[in-house]
Amino acid sequence: MLLFSIVLYFLAFVILFRLARFFTTPLLKISGYYRYYSEFLFIMKIGKQKYDLHLGTSWDFFLNRLNNPRHVLIELAKGIKKLTEEIESGKLSPQAVFRGNTFYLKRESASKFGFSFRKLNFIEWFLFFMNYAELSLLSSIAHKKLHFVPVSNIYIIYATGEELIKNKSKFDRFLNRSREELIIEREVKRTI
Repeated sequence: MLLFSIVLYFLAFVILFRLARFFTTPLLKISGYYRYYSEFLFIMKIGKQKYDLHLGTSWDFFLNRLNNPRHVLIELAKGIKKLTEEIESGKLSPQAVFRGNTFYLKRESASKFGFSFRKLNFIEWFLFFMNYAELSLLSSIAHKKLHFVPVSNIYIIYATGEELIKNKSKFDRFLNRSREELIIEREVKRTI
């Protein structure tokens, strides 16, 4: 009975925390605590020259109708490109480290864009599992079907501002190619 109560309190805490995060997103965005670089990509300062990369909150996903996986990746690339421009302009240090917990990028893609990766530590796994239900919900919305986040694809990506700048042209190429594919896809849909 005690174990059941502990589990129940923990689940209630997780749900309340997620709801609080949902409803505070606009305030955190306006205050500048969440610094957005595209519709979905934002950073949060977590230390001196250390930033967490985030690919949107549930608030962002529910308000944005174009939240399919391709659009989300395009917004990621757009956001990283704008982030590199801010680093180049001197607003952020080239030595700053940007890190994020990701399941939406394959390791090969992360490496191509200049990110290194590592496994999650115990605390990061704990935080990930606190977010698992919400992440799976957002992933389901993006895929427009029930989609559980694959736990085997979870890792931390990280790069310095300097590394992101070195790979800026790769984000540009990805954006151009993705935009062309979207145009072709829309044209095909119109002709059908």
